[in-house]
Amino acid sequence: MINRAFTKNIISSRIIALLLLLVAVIILGGFFLLIQYSPLFLLLFFIVIPVTQFFISPFFRVVGYYNYLSPMLLAIAQGKKRYDIHNGTSFDYLLHMRKINCGTPWQNRLLYFYLTGLLEVIRRVENDEIPEEIIIRGSSYFFSENTALRLGFRLEKPPVMVYYKIITDYIDLTWMYSCSKRRLAFPSLKNVKAAVTTGRELCLHKAQLIILQKKLSSYGT
Repeated sequence: MINRAFTKNIISSRIIALLLLLVAVIILGGFFLLIQYSPLFLLLFFIVIPVTQFFISPFFRVVGYYNYLSPMLLAIAQGKKRYDIHNGTSFDYLLHMRKINCGTPWQNRLLYFYLTGLLEVIRRVENDEIPEEIIIRGSSYFFSENTALRLGFRLEKPPVMVYYKIITDYIDLTWMYSCSKRRLAFPSLKNVKAAVTTGRELCLHKAQLIILQKKLSSYGT
């Protein structure tokens, strides 16, 4: 029900987003009050952050801060020169992945959504909505080096801020990563990769992306 209410109706999606934003504000307010009572409550930081992100993400989606390329791939646009792409939020997992079995089905459907998002980037480049020179950067635990190369990316050592983001999101990353592995699995910081490409390079890989997407189409929406 929440899926249909949030994705199909503009008015209800805005109402839901505002209500969940209010919950996030209350949680953060309570957290700061607890810190003033005792600094030991700072230990709750790694729980409070993913919880508040869950409640805030619908608001960011409604106001357009999250630029969705597909249901599980979003971009935070840095102007016309750069897209920072990210995996969907925990709220997006609730909307689109909750009925998918863990393990290979989970990985395949997630990859399907990634491919759909990359093809949307290509569409935007081909329609001159964004330039060919645009830099597309992200990080993922789900890309092997071979897969990244097939999708038109090169792998680099990520900047320091990526490690900080992963540490703060570690609880979310752990359950998402465990779902992909169908067992309890803890992401390793040493496996973090920055995947980088350009709009032009993605366009050169359009045929491969379409072929792979069609193979995974049974896991799409």
